Amino acid sequence: MLPDIILDPGALQCLCASAMETYSRESGGFLMGKMVTRTVKKKSCRMLLISAAYPQQTARRGYAYISDGNKLAGWRARVLLYTLSGLKGVNLVGGYHTHPHDACELSAGDLSYLYDEVRYHKGRIGFPVMKCWLEIVVSVDKRKYVTKYSEEPFHSWHSHKRKIEGIVAADPGTGYHFTVGAFWVSGLDADSKDEFKAMGRKNIIQEAKVHGPF
Repeated sequence: MLPDIILDPGALQCLCASAMETYSRESGGFLMGKMVTRTVKKKSCRMLLISAAYPQQTARRGYAYISDGNKLAGWRARVLLYTLSGLKGVNLVGGYHTHPHDACELSAGDLSYLYDEVRYHKGRIGFPVMKCWLEIVVSVDKRKYVTKYSEEPFHSWHSHKRKIEGIVAADPGTGYHFTVGAFWVSGLDADSKDEFKAMGRKNIIQEAKVHGPF
């Protein structure tokens, strides 16, 4: 079984800030993490702690897509993240992207993009193809409130079966609703994209439970 996910407060803040800042367009980036032991319902569990999220600043963004913009700049960022892997046990473990006004699930287009993204380094010394990749999806929806929540900005979070949800009020009458899900994607070492797709969603995607820092 692949591990559950626990978000460091700073990582959750970065994920949500990234989604809010580019609200009408998708945003995304990379995730750094390490294995830790946490107690859940009086039981010790091994989990993957997401300690940092790095947003791709030069990415090309649209309402329903995100892709590489400046490839040279993107390459420099990847080299840094791969090079820093192992520092104090923290490694590059996957990536994230946002879904404005859309479900917190991986689409067929997401899987196709991930296959190309993970295999970007194939054949380069020191950059093996990752057999299992963690992709966090942050669904975000802007809402207007008839009844004002509060005169001051605030946030509220709760857990579901596997995902976490939260509301961040930017002002008394406007809030952003977030749903955060995490998905392990395997089979990315397949020799071709057709072979990868032929495995079927049930065989390549395993949803992990997300634990928030609250």
